[in-house]
Order: sequence, then structure tokens, then C-alpha cells
Amino acid sequence: MADTERKLTFADIGIHVVSPVYDTFLGKGRRLNDLTKKEVAFLAVSTITLMSCLGLTIERLVEVDKLSSDYTFTIVLLVNIVFCFYYIVYGVIFERSSELAIYLIGVVIIWVYLVLNYTISVKGPLKLTRLIAACLLCPVTLGLGCFIVKTYYDSGNLLFRIAGAKQDIQRMCKLLFLFIDLLKLDLQIGVSLTVLLLTTGSGHSTLQIVFVVVAGGLTFASFLIGYFGVRQENYLLMIISATIWISLPAYCIYGIVQTAIDQRRFARADSHTIVTFICCALGICTRVLLLICGIRVVFNFGKELKDKVYGARQIQQDEPR
Repeated sequence: MADTERKLTFADIGIHVVSPVYDTFLGKGRRLNDLTKKEVAFLAVSTITLMSCLGLTIERLVEVDKLSSDYTFTIVLLVNIVFCFYYIVYGVIFERSSELAIYLIGVVIIWVYLVLNYTISVKGPLKLTRLIAACLLCPVTLGLGCFIVKTYYDSGNLLFRIAGAKQDIQRMCKLLFLFIDLLKLDLQIGVSLTVLLLTTGSGHSTLQIVFVVVAGGLTFASFLIGYFGVRQENYLLMIISATIWISLPAYCIYGIVQTAIDQRRFARADSHTIVTFICCALGICTRVLLLICGIRVVFNFGKELKDKVYGARQIQQDEPR
């Protein structure tokens, strides 16, 4: 009798049930048991790739001379690996196509780092092992990653459950997510550039060291201010953050000039110099994009976007797709 009186659900009549969206401090996401087999495979391959690079990098960090450019390169590589670990977990759990796209760019950058470091600097068996591992694993990671990114971008399943069916709200959500992802990329580049500039050449003056440290601190501050500015839809925080973004490209220009001076002083161009130039160029481009994207995000304040993305509403278990 109890079975016949049980309330019917969508699952009982063959309609696919959408997995619930769970509220976290970082927004609305999914649980690990909601992931598809392809997503699990991507996480597994990415983790193996990054763990291989991480193990070889830590070993290199212990062995290499702390005054050499290889030591600096190894620290930068370590920083980027840590960021990549965050990107794959966050990108999959929260279905962020732009986050995973940044991760894939990071994989390419790490791959290029390894090739440049082996080609230009002193060669060794550990470097060769690290390069071979990257050449075997990175293409697989990139292939699976591109497929996952395309799937997230085309389907927008989690985005639909967060923003609803209105296309304008979905577009505002995508813009907000892109802005936050650019903030993370800017922080990643800023940390890498700080490490590179603090170890470029020798004989830095106290003023130079203070400038680099303060600029690096401002990069971290701009990340926090910008992130909480969009979360709280706070105009004052966004103005402060934009002011920092406008001033920080001078940090990148300083990096280019300082590296060029050190290169002329030592009369050689190594992987350290090339990576520093690349970081500075990426830093300038990222901050321009941040400023443009940030202005567009501010225009969307007051349109209930904050409540949809970070509010406490939860999709019911029996809601059909």
C-alpha cells in the first residue's frame, strides 16, 4: 500500500533528472560523483601530467645551483604547476570553459618552458627526462582538454541551472566568469614575473627590490579587490582595482627594460630572459583585457546576477533537464 501511494518522480517516468547544484564559497558547483567518464579521464591524465612535472621540478630544485638561472626557471615552473592544479579542479567542478582554456594555455607555456630550458641552457639527463615526459603527456592533455572545453561551451548545463533560460542573464554570467578567470591569470603572471625580476642578473639596488616587491603585492591586492568587488557588486572596490590595473603595466615595462639591461650586461640571451619577456607581454595584454571586461561587468551590477551566482538558491532534485 505504501509503494502505491508513493509520489511519482520524473525519474519514474523516464525523464532525466538534473544533478543538484551545490552552493560553495566559490559559487555553485557539482560534486565529484556527478562527473562524466570523460571528465574523470581528463582529470586523471592532467593530474598525472602535472605530478610528473612536479616531481621532476622538485628534484631539480634541490639539485640546481641557487644562483643560476635554472633555479629561477624551476621556481617559476613550480608556481605555474600549482596554478594548473587549481585550474583543472575548479574548471571541471564548476564547468568553466574559460578556466580550462587558461589551464590549457598554461600547459602549452609549461611545455614551451621545458623546450626552451633544454634547448638554450646546459643539458642534462634530468632535463631530458622531464622534456620527454612532457612531450608524451601534454598532447594527450591538450586533446582531452579541448574536447571538454568545447563540451562546456556548447552545452552550458551548469550555466543554465545557475542563470536560468534567459539568454541575457547567461551572457552576463559568462562575462562575469571570464572576468574572474582573467583575474586569476593576471595573478599567475604577476607571481611569475615577481620571481623572475627578483632573480634577474645581480646587484639589485634596494629601490629596485622594493619596487618589484610592492608591484607584486599590488598584483595580489588587485586580485582580491577585483574578486570581492564583483562578488559584492561594490563600485568603490572596482574603481580601486581599476586604478591598480592602469598603473601595473608600468611594472611589466620595467621588467622588459630591466631584463634588457641585464642581458646586455651579461652579453647573452638565455631561457630566463625569453621567459621574462613573454611574461611581461602577457601581463600587459591580460591587464588590458581585464580593464575592458571589468567595465562591462560593472554595467551589469544591480541585475540580480550576484544572487544567481553566489546566492543560496538550490535546484531541486526532481527538476527535469
